[in-house]
This record gives sequence, C-alpha cells and structure tokens, in this order.
Amino acid sequence: GPARPNATIQWTAQPITPWGYNRSTQNGDAYKVFADSNGDGVITNADQAAIGFNMTKVHSKSANTKPFAISPKVEQTALAGGALVVTSNTNVINTTNLPQTVTFTVNLNNTGGLDALYGISVNLIFDDTIFDLSTASIDYTGSIFGKTGSDCLILNYNSATGVSVGLTRYANAAINGQGLLFKVTLSTKLPVVSSLSETQVTAYADSANNQAGDILVVQDAPVTTIVIKNNLGVDTNTADEFVLYPNPVNDILYLSTGKSTDQLENLKLIVFNTLGQIVNEIPVKNSNMKISTRNWGASGVYFVKIVDDANYIMSVRKIILR
Repeated sequence: GPARPNATIQWTAQPITPWGYNRSTQNGDAYKVFADSNGDGVITNADQAAIGFNMTKVHSKSANTKPFAISPKVEQTALAGGALVVTSNTNVINTTNLPQTVTFTVNLNNTGGLDALYGISVNLIFDDTIFDLSTASIDYTGSIFGKTGSDCLILNYNSATGVSVGLTRYANAAINGQGLLFKVTLSTKLPVVSSLSETQVTAYADSANNQAGDILVVQDAPVTTIVIKNNLGVDTNTADEFVLYPNPVNDILYLSTGKSTDQLENLKLIVFNTLGQIVNEIPVKNSNMKISTRNWGASGVYFVKIVDDANYIMSVRKIILR
C-alpha cells in the first residue's frame, strides 16, 4: 500500500492513507495499514522493530482519563462559509410526564459557499439539571458525510453538560456543506426539579476544514429554546423537612421528619426507577420509618417521592442503591 509520508517509528501521531475499505475481517485491507509499523508501504519482518521499540507505551486515547473535553467556543473573525441549524422534535418539556425523550437535528446551511467540506467537529451544550447526558445517542443516518466506516469516520464524546461530534471524510472527495450532519437523542432527567421556565441548547462548530486541512468557518446555530412546563409543585421548604438516609444505601433506607403523626396522615412514599416505573409504594405512618430496598431491583439510581392524597409532591430525592 501507500508509504506513510515522513514515516518514523517514534511514538507520535502520523497521518496515513488507508489501504482500502474492507473491514469485514481483521485481514481486511482497511486494517493492513496498521501492520505497516515502519511506514514503508510493505508489511515485512522489518515492521517488528517498530513494534518492539514502542512496546508497553500507551496512547493517550487508551489512558484511564479522557484525553479530551468539549472545547470552549472560540470567536471567529473570518467570514462564515456556512451556518449550523439545530431543530428539536418538541418545544415543550412537561415535568408531569418524565422522562421525556428529545431529538435534536443538526444541519449545515451553505450560506457562504461551503463547497469543499472534508471534516467538522460540532459541540452541543445542554443544561445538565434538565437533560441526562449519559443517555445521549448519535444517529448519522442520512448524513451528508455518507455512510460511517466507508464514506466517513466518526467520533463522539459525551460530557456532563454537552455532546461533541466529529466527522471526517474517509479518503473520499470533499462535499458541499449543505444538509443533515447528525441527530442527537437524549432523555430528560427524572425528576426535573427546577424553577426554570425554559432551557436553552447552544451549538457551535469547534473546527471545520477542507481536504487540504485549511480552516473553514462555520457560524454558530441560533439558540434553541424549549419551554419547561413545570407542574411538580415541589415546596422546597416542605421538602427540606424530609430526610432520607443513608445515601448510597444497601438494604435499609431510613425516613426521618419532624412532622407530627396527624400531619403525616394521607402521605405516601413512592419509589420509581429511571424508566419511571414504580417499584415500591407505602404509606408514611410515622416520623421515623425503615424502608426495605430489597424489592427495588438492580443496583443503580432510584427516586423517592413523597406525595399527599391530592398527589401534591412534598419531597423528591435521588437515591443510589448499591
């Protein structure tokens, strides 16, 4: 296959030209380029020297800590060649019907002649009190970059507050920067205890380039605003009167409150999982109670809600079951 330009056996990143696209087996031509350890374009015994020289060295992408984070937005001074456009499948989050799944479609608008696009990295920033970023998934179906693995290579990363997505063409011709890039689907948190009346999602291109690696400027997407219809009615003063411990918990959870017995009348405690399924429901009979967690299910995150007979929520707590 093609020799690697400026090849070296030093442990450093080096650009390569793929030897093919067959990834059906480990012997496919898409993988052979990696066996050419000295970069001379031929797989021979000479490649063993490069392997021995770099044995036990660990690339940063395989390290225990993430080698990257979502880059902060950098102001662009050049004239934008294109613009991001983000739309969501809903403009309302109803806190009485959670968790709610929301899909954000990320498009590129060729406003300034973006006709030689080869790679782009896009960041979407969310309010982590509203959205659970661990549920985020990326769909590249119909992307202008083509089919992943044959037309383009992709990389995505979720942080606690954002999603970063990178796409680059896979030894193919550059494309016109117009159309769908990808879709992000994620769930709201359960519950959403927030005084906000709306939440905003911002999106910007961390970088974009043509086939020669020259920078292309892409304008930020307009802010996407979603209304929060908050009907939970959690009284924060009342919520503080209920204490649940220990947290994390193993077998027994304790409820403690300063309320009198007559004040506890008609209150009940409801436990539900992250899917919104009720796993336990018991009346609150006294100010100090033991609650068994043995029938909750697998270890993980649960929510405990205390409500009155009118379903007014007195308290909501997240509990970690070990």
